[in-house]
Amino acid sequence: MVSRLTSLFILSFCIFSVSLSAETLEEWGIRSLTLQNSLDNDAPLNQTTWPGTHNSNSNNDDDDIHGLVLNQSRGLKEQLDEGIRSLVLDVHYTWSEVRVCHNNLDMWGACIENFTGSRKFENALSDIIEWTQANPNNVVLVKLEMMASADENINKVIKKVNNYDEYYYMPSSLGDSSFPDLNDNGCKDLPSKLTKSKVLATGKRIILYTDKCYENSKTSDRIFSLGDVENAKDESDIIVKDKSLVIRVKDGATKAGDVNPNMLPSNISNYMDEGINIIETYGYGATGSQWKKKGEYPIAANDLVWSWDKYEPLSTVIDGTAVVLSSETDKFQTEQTLHLLRPACRKLVDEEGDRAESSWIVGPDMVSFEKAENACLSASNNEYYFATPRNKRELNSLISYRNKFNATDEAIWLNYQKQAGVWVADIGEADDMMNTLCQNQVANVCHKLGEYLNLINDSTDF
Repeated sequence: MVSRLTSLFILSFCIFSVSLSAETLEEWGIRSLTLQNSLDNDAPLNQTTWPGTHNSNSNNDDDDIHGLVLNQSRGLKEQLDEGIRSLVLDVHYTWSEVRVCHNNLDMWGACIENFTGSRKFENALSDIIEWTQANPNNVVLVKLEMMASADENINKVIKKVNNYDEYYYMPSSLGDSSFPDLNDNGCKDLPSKLTKSKVLATGKRIILYTDKCYENSKTSDRIFSLGDVENAKDESDIIVKDKSLVIRVKDGATKAGDVNPNMLPSNISNYMDEGINIIETYGYGATGSQWKKKGEYPIAANDLVWSWDKYEPLSTVIDGTAVVLSSETDKFQTEQTLHLLRPACRKLVDEEGDRAESSWIVGPDMVSFEKAENACLSASNNEYYFATPRNKRELNSLISYRNKFNATDEAIWLNYQKQAGVWVADIGEADDMMNTLCQNQVANVCHKLGEYLNLINDSTDF
């Protein structure tokens, strides 16, 4: 058997060769961020990470925008192609039409051709829908920022929205007992317990939400209210926010404006450390010198990758290949399943049956990938499950445990494997496998398994 040191050398050489000959850092970032976006499919929204853009419609691929109000360098479809999963549309009603444009004031006709943009709202929605049809395993979060003119003509806005009802995961699909109304006006909050898996299980791909509540039932049936989404200003503000909420940070900087962004390539990792959920960037992926702020280009896909190591996973690895947490880089790398390593184990519920937050151990026994699940259960009286971190906070918790209690120069198994050409991660949430385990064991999670399984099925309640 080739030694692990030799294997790492060969792997490093292959990665270096691939990076030089086949893939740029930008291309790797897009590829790995796309994979990362599915890591948290089974996690509640307050445990997920949504790469996003602010004023997503304010771009010159889809419209004609002046640099003073230009927020993005790419069109909606290209933003989504490059890993963005949260979009913001500024909605106006002007010139007898519902439009999207970058103007926070309803003045000068709100939408101004060749300056703020004047694209039809329906066309922007159509772009998003077409992208989700071509990429059916993804969920897109869309915030509709309704300006005063849209408020005053909300029925006209909703008429455009409901032309595509079959594509939205809507408040009307939730059980009435599951979520509270907002202000008793019939509006449904966007719930922090919702998961991407639950949305995908219904065949839907798009979640619409806004920060207002409309008594119009057609609106409240289709668009969630802000609900459990909490706005934060910067990384220090995130620290004090209630982590049961979905935390959103926006950067409203423009290409030619004087406002500087808070989130930059040099500090975005800190935001993810603190638990940011929705990341609304400016100028996503732009590289021209005119986009530079504070001496840095805007955030790109590779800046948002907290999981995979650079140029990992290699596209040439075969089905059955598994993933480890590297002891050298603290990032994900691929590994052969026959190697003997310790597994990463996550606790799902605490002694009272409540959700355990960032509770990890590293199994004490060296095992193959196939035996990692049993090794986790045996080491924890059936309370910890073989898992993969679903966000950077959890990755940090796992690394902290390893460094404190299980210091080793060996990698650690993660429950992440290539199957039928697709990378499939298990984050330690309740699933059908756990249901089978609970038929033969007693554990805290088994008493509430039905409640947790509802996070991944298409039932109308939790």
